Amino acid sequence: MTEETRSEAEEIRHAIQRERDTQLDTRANLRGCKLSTALRERARQYVKAQLAAGVKLTQVARDLGLAVGTLENWLKAASAASAASAASAASSAADAQDIRRQIEEARRGKAQLRGQRLAEALRRRAQEHVRARAAAGAKLQRIAGELGVTVPTLQQWMRPPPPDGPVKLRPVRIIGRSTTAWRS
Repeated sequence: MTEETRSEAEEIRHAIQRERDTQLDTRANLRGCKLSTALRERARQYVKAQLAAGVKLTQVARDLGLAVGTLENWLKAASAASAASAASAASSAADAQDIRRQIEEARRGKAQLRGQRLAEALRRRAQEHVRARAAAGAKLQRIAGELGVTVPTLQQWMRPPPPDGPVKLRPVRIIGRSTTAWRS
């Protein structure tokens, strides 16, 4: 192990210990202690680099002060996530094209596109697609471009419905024109 990797391992180990100490101050025990996402990702990258360099997992675990099982779980989760993201990217692109085609069909031949409502099933499908893409880290502007709609339209679609249902119109009775002028 080079001096540089040794200092990096010590740095990560100290950061892990600081997070554990912080959590210990607020909790009675450390069972289920979670590291911050940034620290976990940094440690995961370090582990991958060390394994690629030929260092055994047990040695890496010892250097970081973590259990071998913890590192194995991190590596499994990372490989499963990368495989899932590759598969979902392909299906997501096809799904976006299909949703865009259906939106265009729904709007085809209409002179004014503004304010048109989509069929509820298509709107729900678009909402699910937007949620999945946003969870994967895609920006709304990119998703809107994929679907052929504007960002404000996506934001409106994603807005939760009012708790008491859609706004209802109230009947209005016109009484007549007032003959007296308003005075201030």
